[in-house]
Amino acid sequence: MSNAVAVNTPAASTVINIANGYTSITGTDMASRKRVFAAVASAVKIDDNLDKPIALVDILVQPVSGENEETGEVEEYHRITLIDSKGVAYTAGSKGLFNSVDTLLSIFGAPSSWTEPLTIKVVARKAPRGKYFAIELV
Repeated sequence: MSNAVAVNTPAASTVINIANGYTSITGTDMASRKRVFAAVASAVKIDDNLDKPIALVDILVQPVSGENEETGEVEEYHRITLIDSKGVAYTAGSKGLFNSVDTLLSIFGAPSSWTEPLTIKVVARKAPRGKYFAIELV
């Protein structure tokens, strides 16, 4: 007898690739575009809001590049923006957070398929060098 657990979710048959950028805000109308821009332009730092419950309704992932403060080299990374049910956007560039969002989307599917906000919190965990961010369900 196997101890494997089968997960049968809508997301199991849908692959959401966020590596090249992603937004759960759908629509090509001006209102949708303004919503995306507002989230990116007004986002607050996740680092200042750790362990705070967030009623997650939308996610943005932007591939960006920036200078590594230790090496001075330009590196590619992902800026993650989490949008709550009140329209407040929280952002960070974190590989750990990227991996958590990728896992969250692979299990729960796109936010547009959710029947209610998903309550999460972003936590800081220790890494061999510094810290990384991860998502926990609340």
